[in-house]
Amino acid sequence: MADKKISYAEAVLMVLICIFADALEGFFSLIGLVPFLFPISLFFNWAINFTTLAIISFWLIIKGERPTWFFAGGLTEFIPFINILPLKTVTCIITIIIINRGPAALKKISHPTKK
Repeated sequence: MADKKISYAEAVLMVLICIFADALEGFFSLIGLVPFLFPISLFFNWAINFTTLAIISFWLIIKGERPTWFFAGGLTEFIPFINILPLKTVTCIITIIIINRGPAALKKISHPTKK
């Protein structure tokens, strides 16, 4: 773990962008419960999701990484009313862990060793 590909500052910025986008999407999803406001809400949710997906994916590509996990989480955000869940933030955190520590780090998180 001598050289991390995504620094702490970059990771914080990425996660903050995703948290802000998820909060806005949650707000617009709740507004979408009003029947005549649903199309407007859906437009704003998709615009926010597309913009965030493009920014973070481009950021990861510039760093030389494939945004596979983040892209999968971002695509699920296009489904109405599922985008209330913070999937984008969770997949961003998972992507950062995989890039910095490798896929084996997820096994250590999900199955900690007993002492």
